[in-house]
Amino acid sequence: MFADDCCLVKAATKRRISAFAVYFALSALLLVKGFSLRHHLIGVGADVESFAWMLYWWPWAIGHGINPFVTDLAWNGLGYNLTWATALPTFGLLLAPLTWLTGPVLTTNLVIVLAPACAAFAAFLLLHSVTGRWVPAFLGGLVFGFSPYEMGQSLGHLNLTSIALVPVCLLSCKAYLDQTITRPRFIAALSMTALLQLGISTEVLFTSAVMGIVTWCVFVATAPCKARHLYFLLARDVVLAGIVTIILASSFLFYLVKGMKVVPGQMNDPDVYSADILNFLVPTPVTLPGGTLFSSISDQFTGNISEQDAYIGLPFFLLAVYFSTIAFRSSLLVKRCVLVFWISVLFSLGGVLHAGKNVAHVRLPWHLVDRLPVVSSVLPVRFAMFTSLALAVLCAVFLAQRATVGRYGVVLCGLLFLFPAPAAQGWEATTSSPFFTGASIKRHFGDDSVLVVLPFGYLGHSMAWQLQSGYAFRQTGGYLGYTPTSEHNDAVLSAFLNNAIPPHFDEQLGFYCVDHHATAIVIGPKTKDVLRQAILETHWAAERDGDMIIVRVPPRETLPLFHISGDYWPSPAEVNWMGQQIMVETGVAPARLEIGRPYVVSSPGVSVSTGNIVRHIGFQPGEKTVIDLPANSRTTIRADKVFVPAKEGINTDQRTLSLLIGRR
Repeated sequence: MFADDCCLVKAATKRRISAFAVYFALSALLLVKGFSLRHHLIGVGADVESFAWMLYWWPWAIGHGINPFVTDLAWNGLGYNLTWATALPTFGLLLAPLTWLTGPVLTTNLVIVLAPACAAFAAFLLLHSVTGRWVPAFLGGLVFGFSPYEMGQSLGHLNLTSIALVPVCLLSCKAYLDQTITRPRFIAALSMTALLQLGISTEVLFTSAVMGIVTWCVFVATAPCKARHLYFLLARDVVLAGIVTIILASSFLFYLVKGMKVVPGQMNDPDVYSADILNFLVPTPVTLPGGTLFSSISDQFTGNISEQDAYIGLPFFLLAVYFSTIAFRSSLLVKRCVLVFWISVLFSLGGVLHAGKNVAHVRLPWHLVDRLPVVSSVLPVRFAMFTSLALAVLCAVFLAQRATVGRYGVVLCGLLFLFPAPAAQGWEATTSSPFFTGASIKRHFGDDSVLVVLPFGYLGHSMAWQLQSGYAFRQTGGYLGYTPTSEHNDAVLSAFLNNAIPPHFDEQLGFYCVDHHATAIVIGPKTKDVLRQAILETHWAAERDGDMIIVRVPPRETLPLFHISGDYWPSPAEVNWMGQQIMVETGVAPARLEIGRPYVVSSPGVSVSTGNIVRHIGFQPGEKTVIDLPANSRTTIRADKVFVPAKEGINTDQRTLSLLIGRR
C-alpha cells in the first residue's frame, strides 16, 4: 500500500514538473529572441529600465544602511516614496544574490520569462485540485498563463505579469473549504502569500481582494443554507490572515499611507484604461491570429497595446455564452464561475462604455467607485486577468465533464485564437554609456553630485545610466512611476518633458537647478534641439565629453533667478492663470509682475506679502496691476476670491482660478 502511494506521488510530481517545463519552454520561446539576456531587456519603454533599477535598489540600500522605502537618488530632495512606485521588494530581496552575481538586467529578464510559466503552473495546480484531471488542468493553465493580459503586460510591466500568487490564494481557500489544511497553516499560508504579493504589486493585491470579496459573495449567495457557515468561517480566517499581513508589512504600509499626501490622487485616467467592448472579440497585435488583420479597429482602442488585454476570442466567447445559458441547470461550480466571469468583464469595462473610437455615454457600475481614494488609481482593464482565470476554470470544467474530441477541439481552437505573437514582444537594448561609469562621474563632478539628466525621465535612459554608474550620482528627476505633486506645475519640468520653452527660461532654469541642488546638466543624445539650444543660450560654462554635453550650473549668487510656485499653471504664453495663492522668488535682479483681472468673476484684489510688508491691491474688471518685486526676495500673493470657469459658464475649465499673471 505504501509503495503504491509512493508511485502515485512520484507520478504526480513528474506530471507537475513536466507541465512546468512545457510552460517555461513556451514562455522562453515567445519572449527570448537570441539577444544577450545581460545586455537587452525584454519589453519596451522606460518602465522596464525602472524595474531593473528597483531590483538593484533593495540590496544596495540595505547594504548601505539606507531606508529602502524612500530615495533621493531620483527626484532629489523630495524623499521619493517608493511604496507608490512599484518598488518590487519581494523580488529585490529574494533575488538579491542573483542580482549581485549576474546583474539586474539578467534578473529582470529571468523574472519576466518566469512570470507566464509560473502563472500557468499555479493555475494548473488550482484546476487539477478542482477537476482532478491533468490534461484539462494543463490546458486551463495555458488559458490563464498565456492570456492576452499576460502577454500584453510582458511588454514592460514586470509587476503585473507576476500573477502566480492569485491562483495560489484560491488554492489555499479551496484547501480550507475541503478541510485538507489546518486553520493555523491556512492563516500562515494566506498571510505569507498576501505579503509576497504586496511586495510585487499593490494594485494586483487590491484588485484580488476586490474580486475575492465578489467571489465570496457569489459563493455564499449560491450555497445551500446548511453550508454557508463554512464560508463565514473562511471569511473570519481570511480577515485574520489580513491582520497578520498588516502586522508583518507595517513598515511598508506606514510609508504607503504616508505617501498618499505626495502622490497624485489619480495617476492614470481609468476611462482611458478601460476595456473596449469590441476588444473581447477583436485581437490586438499582441495576438498572432488576426492581430495585424484587425489593426484598423484595434488602433482605435483607448490606452496602449500593453493595456488592451480584454481579448478572449470567438471560441471562448461562445463557450462562455454556452455556459451562461446552461448555468442554472448545470453544476454549482459552473454557475459560480459564470457569475464571476461576467462580473470581472463588467469591471474591466470601467465607468463608461467604449466601442472603438465611440464612447457611449452609458454609465457602468465602476463609475460609482472610480473616484474613491485608492480605487481611483486602479485601471479597470486590468480586471481582464480575473476574466482569464475564470475562463480557465470554465475550460477545465468543460473538458472534465465530458472528455470528447469535440470539446477538446473547442478548447484547442480557443487557445489557437489566443496564441501570442512573438514579434509583439519588444526588446530594449540597455543603453550603457562610457560617460556614466562610477569613475567618470567622480572625475567630472566629484562625490555625491546631483545632475539634471536629459532626455528627462521616461523620455530617456537616466535610470539605466544611474544604475550603470552604481548609483554614483543623484538626479533631479528620473522615472520610477509617478511624478511628485510638488513638481506638477513646474515650467522647467514642462520644458524638459514637452519641449515647451517658457518665457525667461534662463531665470527659471537657474531657480530649478538651485532648488534641486543640481551642480550640472548632462545633455545626452536624442535631446530635442529646441531644448538643447535653450539651455546652451544661457551661456553657462559648457563642455563636451563624447556624445554628452556638460553644462555647469553657476553659483546661486550670480544667477538672475525667477520662479513662481503654488497655484499656478505655466505655459509658453506671456500670461497664465493663478489660483488661490502663489509665491514668487527672485535672485540678484529685481522683477516686475503684471496681474490682470479679465472677468467680473475674477478676484477683485490680492494681498501681497514681502517679508514683513503686507499690502492689499484692488482693481476693476479689465484692469491690470504691476507689482515690483525686490531682488533676492520671496513674495506671497493671495487672491481675495477664486472661481471655476465651468461653473461660471465661461468655458469648460474645471480649475479653481483667480487672476492672470505674467512678467512685465
